[in-house]
Amino acid sequence: MPEKKSTKFNLGEARVPPQNIEAEMSVLGSLMLDKDAIIKIADLVNPDDFYKDANRLIYETMNELYEDREPIDVLSLSNKLEEKKQLEKIGGSGYLTDLVNSVPTASNVVHYAKVVQKKSLLRKLISAASDIIELGYEEAEDVEKVLDEAEQKLFRVSQKFVRKKFQLGYSRSKCPPTSSLTGCSRQKGAWMPGECALAGFGAEKMKMILPKLEKRWEFSPKPRFLLTTQPAPM
Repeated sequence: MPEKKSTKFNLGEARVPPQNIEAEMSVLGSLMLDKDAIIKIADLVNPDDFYKDANRLIYETMNELYEDREPIDVLSLSNKLEEKKQLEKIGGSGYLTDLVNSVPTASNVVHYAKVVQKKSLLRKLISAASDIIELGYEEAEDVEKVLDEAEQKLFRVSQKFVRKKFQLGYSRSKCPPTSSLTGCSRQKGAWMPGECALAGFGAEKMKMILPKLEKRWEFSPKPRFLLTTQPAPM
């Protein structure tokens, strides 16, 4: 009878972290094809979501150009990277040209960005899991403290994803300029500025995560969270 292979994860086995360099290149190439593409993905990816250092440096520089209202193209990027003494680190102007040629159109930039985000979250999850394993081996007497620390490590990884998964009761792009980031009022309904409605999950699951979300909410002032089965107002 053939020996059954173990499916357990071997912590000592060298593995390549989750990444998709083609998706990273496609994101960067798309941003050089469409000047408005960066707006579409600004809330999806950060520079540290890029696995390849060169791509991270390029995306950082693209954000700097956008903030300065400068065009995001090969020439502008080359000049900016040269100023920062990073042009050679990323592979020179030739690599920037390769990025532009890696995608025919910028129409799928959001899809590419979500792939990059997913791979980044998986890498962070692996890192958090490794830290939690170390906590377990320390055999601390205060188990509750260890559990809380482990929970915080996982929550920090999931926080960004949770904000996207939940349908929060506001939309930054569609709120009027006078609205608070923590909520949108609507003329017909009960939601008011400062309230944030959570929809899209079962009531029991939402009740479990709500105290944690309120505790770690990163905006100020902290909103009053509401549980609802209604879609978020836009």
